[in-house]
Parts: sequence; C-alpha cells; structure tokens
Amino acid sequence: MKIPYKDKDLAEQEVRSYKRLDAESSELYKEMRQTKLIIIVWLGLIAFYVFARAEDFRYATEVILFFGGLYVLYFFDLRSREQRIYRQQNEIAASFKKKYGSYPFETHKEYTFEDDEYVPWEFVKFERLLETKIENTDIRLTLDPDDRGLRYVISGNLSESLYSKSRHIIRYEVFSSFKKFQIQRLRDLFKEPLEFTMTPHLIEAFFNDHKLTFSKWVNSEEPEEFKHEEESTRQTQERTIIHAKWEIDGGAEDQIVSIKQRADGTWCLHESNSGPKSVQFFGKDENEYWIDIKEENLIDLLQISFQVSFEPQRKEPLTIQKLEKILKDKGIPHETGVW
Repeated sequence: MKIPYKDKDLAEQEVRSYKRLDAESSELYKEMRQTKLIIIVWLGLIAFYVFARAEDFRYATEVILFFGGLYVLYFFDLRSREQRIYRQQNEIAASFKKKYGSYPFETHKEYTFEDDEYVPWEFVKFERLLETKIENTDIRLTLDPDDRGLRYVISGNLSESLYSKSRHIIRYEVFSSFKKFQIQRLRDLFKEPLEFTMTPHLIEAFFNDHKLTFSKWVNSEEPEEFKHEEESTRQTQERTIIHAKWEIDGGAEDQIVSIKQRADGTWCLHESNSGPKSVQFFGKDENEYWIDIKEENLIDLLQISFQVSFEPQRKEPLTIQKLEKILKDKGIPHETGVW
C-alpha cells in the first residue's frame, strides 16, 4: 500500500473510520444473534400456548405477543443499521482502493514522498553511503535515523596518525530532517571514489549549501567522550513548560512541553505525547514534535507567544501545531520535526 505522505492524515482518518465501522458491525452482529435467540424462544412460547389451548393464560399470551413483537421490530432495526454500516464501509473501501490501490484493512503501508518533501526520521532507513578500506584503514559513512543524521567512522592506521586514536567517530545531528532529493544527492555525492580525508569537509559543505542546521559531535571508542562533548557545548538546560497527565479512553495520557537551547544557539520548543490520544492521532503510543527557531528570531517567537497568551477572549490553550501555523502565516523563519 503506497500512500503519498501529504495524504497521510487523511488516509489514516479513513482507516480509523473503517475500523470504527467494523467494530460497530461486530457489536450489531452479536446483538442480532441475541435478539434472534429471544425471538426463537418467543415463537416457542406462542406455539406452546396455541397447542396447549391454555385459556387460563390468555393474559400471559397477550404480554408475550406484545413484547415478542417489539423484539421483532428491534431485530429489523438492527438489520437496517447493519446494512447501512456495510454500505458505508464499502464506500470507504472503494474510495480508498481508487486513490491508493489497496483496501483500508490491509496492514502494510508505505509512504511516498515528493522530491521537495521532508522525510520524517521514522521513515528514513539506515543506509551505508560510504564503506571502503584503504591501507589498513576502514572508512564508513552511514545515514542513521537513530542518530537523526550522519555518522562518520574511521579506524585503523590513518585514525592513529590523524587523531591518535584507533577509532574516531564524528556524528552530525540534523535538527530538522532531510528532503527526499537531499537524501538522493547524498547518495550521489559518495557514489564515486573520493579522497576519504575530505569526507567530513564534504558533509559540512553539503549542509551549508542546503542551509541545513546541524550539530557536530566528536567521539572515540569511549562513549563517555560523547557525553562529555555534548554537555560541554550545551548552553542551557532543558526547561519544562508544562507536564500534564489525565485519564482518557481507559488509559493514561501524558504530555510534556519544554524548551531548550541547542549547541549552535538554536532554540527548540519540544512537545512529547503518549497514551490513547497519541495512538488515535499518530498511530503510535509515543510521539514527539518540535519547532527549531534561530536565536535572531527568538524575539518574534516570544512576541507571538505573549500576544496569544494575553488574548482575553482566548478559550483554548496554545499548542505547538497552532504556533507553527502562526509562524508560517507571519513568515517567521523556523524548522519543524516529528518522531
């Protein structure tokens, strides 16, 4: 099942509608079976009183006839509702099949992206862009969704001579994500043999050419160095704006909104959700959504946030999605990401 990513929300809404109708149909089927059983018992009682000629039970017979008639009418109402749901399901399935070439009850889904669309990290596959061995030196460059960026690893003789380490790692974290054509250009960039010592410079030049905001972490074999490097470059600790928990649909919903400043000065407004509502809207139990805004545009973000907060007629809380729309409408530079 191939679905254009721009139609993702609409397609998932249609799938949820189909599943809801399917669940309703199953409940109606169970109720119809129970009603059938009651009607059969009712017919049996009528037959008993007819053949027994029970004149003494005439009042009981009338009561049984009355309530039995109600159950017959109720059964036909259930049948009518079942047929209506069946027609709605068929309409959704036919429309879905026409648009995407498969039915909404098929579980396998593959999202397709246009060249200029950002590909969320959850849909990026791990990929080796460069892997070579020269003079007892191993070079590897990978596109890694777990790292949300690229990982360059060099080990062996050259690593010893350049970095005085047997293994050297440079990790590039991209704050937004890659567009489809950018991933293809990365593949093309490292398709031909290159002077491998130039690989980090080519990566950083690529990021600058495409105006991609990134952070660079340097590491060796010891994972502690990674952490030390990251902590030493962080300018502010993450601050929680709101942490809310509530019960919904029999489960616990959890929402955390926070803000932090990244190593390059970019400010990140981050929201994390988990629970039934998250599953309903995003198809998974946990999701994250964030807005990155450069330091020079921070005053614009604060101005909008204060304006919305002080609106006397405002009844609903501000959300990251609503804030993103306002930033877009006002033409304020920003980047977004999801996970």
